Amino acid sequence: MSRTRNIVAGPAYGVIGMGMSLPVGAMSNEQIAERSGVDTEWILRKTGVTERRVASDDETTASMAAAAVHDTIAHAKTRSDVDGPPELLIAATSTPDRLVPAPAFDIHALAGLPHMPCLSIDGACAGIAQAMITAMGFYRMGMADSAVVVGSHRSELICDRTERKTAALFGDGAGAYFLGPVPDGYGILSAQMLTDSEYRDSVCTQPLRTGHLGRLTMDGRRLVETFASELPKMIYSSLGEAGLTMADVDRVFLHQGNVRMVEAFTELLGLSRAQVPITGDLLGNTASASLPITTVLSDRERPIERGEVIVLATAGAGVNGAVVVLRWY
Repeated sequence: MSRTRNIVAGPAYGVIGMGMSLPVGAMSNEQIAERSGVDTEWILRKTGVTERRVASDDETTASMAAAAVHDTIAHAKTRSDVDGPPELLIAATSTPDRLVPAPAFDIHALAGLPHMPCLSIDGACAGIAQAMITAMGFYRMGMADSAVVVGSHRSELICDRTERKTAALFGDGAGAYFLGPVPDGYGILSAQMLTDSEYRDSVCTQPLRTGHLGRLTMDGRRLVETFASELPKMIYSSLGEAGLTMADVDRVFLHQGNVRMVEAFTELLGLSRAQVPITGDLLGNTASASLPITTVLSDRERPIERGEVIVLATAGAGVNGAVVVLRWY
């Protein structure tokens, strides 16, 4: 069962900057089709993805994340007059470059950040929302007034491009949010997390082997059924906790796990295409990086106005889900 708290009762905390980093290289549906033995029409019909970014050999999970951190700090300085680095770094990824030390420490080093608390979260695609909620906890405890939460994904570490169920879905990239104090009434208004481990094998890697993270397998139908049942409930419940309804929502940033799934959720929630931006068609599923990347690209296309009610909703392996409702500042 998901648990909620009266978040509004504490000091306000929200997004004051954001950024991303995408590899230059891309992989087309034609390339995926050649490797996986399916045709391009099947890929487009099932996934809605036309291409995805693919990291080169010298682009790692940590290096993409560090670039996104730099972009986010620069944006926070320009947008919100932030005059220094964050006081906390939280990294969310399921594709670490190595198991020890944790990904956050490599990212911290590559980003050239000063001494600060750092930690890593592996919540799969929901990791970035979990990181936001965790950062707010640090803030409310007086341990860090500001934080950068960064999600990064490098598909080749776990994805088999010859496997038809997953080959076309995933792309590489990193995205981040800079979080800090905001005026009362703005920022994070409510949040929920939920785990149902009964379905933990619906999307998973195989047990670890020496030198390998293990290849990803997925039961897409079961995942869609589970998410379609539970995620809308979490969204409505989170809005209710914030004293809002779907009619108050300006934009919903959904995890871009599958474009067809995003389209189905948009219809299920009774929202317009303009309210639910799609980036997965050109970028694929970038896992924990998906939400911040989509937020950045949506803002570039149509700037997010102060006071807009934003819903961040994501779900991933575990299976787990996370929803964050905020009023944009």
